Amino acid sequence: MIKVGFWYDYGQEYSGGLNYFRNLLYSISQVNDNRIKPYLFIGSDVNQKIIDEFSLYVTVITIDILTKYTVRWFFHRVLFRLFRSQIMVKAELKKYDISVVSHGSMIVKDVLPTRLVSWIPDFQYLHLPEYFPGLDLNKRSVQLKELFDASDIVILSSHSALKDFLSIASNDAIQKAKVLHFASRSTLNNANIVKFSREYLEEKFCFTGKFFFLPNQFWQHKNHIVVAEAVLLLKKRGKFVRVICTGSLDDPWDKDSTTAKKFLKFLKDNDLEEHIKVLGLIELEEVYGFLRNSIALLNPSFFEGWSTSVEEARSINKKSILSNIDVHLEQDPLNAVYFDPKDPAMLSNLMEEVWNKNDSQIASLEIDSFNDQRARIIKFGERYIEILEELQSKS
Repeated sequence: MIKVGFWYDYGQEYSGGLNYFRNLLYSISQVNDNRIKPYLFIGSDVNQKIIDEFSLYVTVITIDILTKYTVRWFFHRVLFRLFRSQIMVKAELKKYDISVVSHGSMIVKDVLPTRLVSWIPDFQYLHLPEYFPGLDLNKRSVQLKELFDASDIVILSSHSALKDFLSIASNDAIQKAKVLHFASRSTLNNANIVKFSREYLEEKFCFTGKFFFLPNQFWQHKNHIVVAEAVLLLKKRGKFVRVICTGSLDDPWDKDSTTAKKFLKFLKDNDLEEHIKVLGLIELEEVYGFLRNSIALLNPSFFEGWSTSVEEARSINKKSILSNIDVHLEQDPLNAVYFDPKDPAMLSNLMEEVWNKNDSQIASLEIDSFNDQRARIIKFGERYIEILEELQSKS
């Protein structure tokens, strides 16, 4: 049995990372058959409800060095940033006899008695450097190259990310790359999600009728504004549509939340507040309730690693209106249409077309998707374990 420690050092605000770990650990649990013994190392500041959910699939270890603003967290970061020291990590792994560390972002192998499996969700900084003020791009590439060289395996979520990886990795690191598409299980057969009917959502969040759903964080690259511009064009044509937006209004690269503030001002200035409702962070089950009851998912993003919302829409055969970026085209969900993320007129036409269609088939489409999604979940978990077993066989 391979003892593997999943190292979650991304912080609670990275909801995409939490969802990725949630789906990966669930998928592993469906196929494991005692081939690996998984542990999840995570900070105690992560929502207890999330920790309890993880505990269903993995042994959860909450530790101070992953808990923001604790003394041990501070010293761990200082030791790592200044000296690349892993002494505190090594002590935690030794307690549980971990032989493989997986998916950490602040882990280097040099002083660890373990194998290292790294995960790189994307290389957005290479494509949209203007969204990372203060980031030394060359230094970031050097750090990633060092991580690749120190890793035994590098997992990438898409072939699009693989192309970026090849542009900065050394020849020695290239052979370590594995593309592992993840699958979402979040909306499958969950009674706690099913209970969030449209009637429940309408009463709690004060709206009525059908809607598009946009569940992205208000980060610059998520490109909410093109949706507002498209809705304004529809309004000028006398067409009412509604969009429900959920997700954090805070941007880790923009402490003043400028993106969200500009978006809200645009809505107010153009009298769109009844057309586009911004709910901010809501309960995860409510997010899935909105997805289930929407007429279509919207994702106008300029960049994604491997979109969780697109995978969740795929899991229930939800219609999707997506920006035509490489990774969305690679994901290629069954019921998707695509638009130029810089073209609000093109988006408005697609939204009008979808809005005018009958949405009575939503439930039957979801039922039809179950077998396909179940197979994708099994493949995701099985392939990850195979990667570990291939690595172990080389030792």
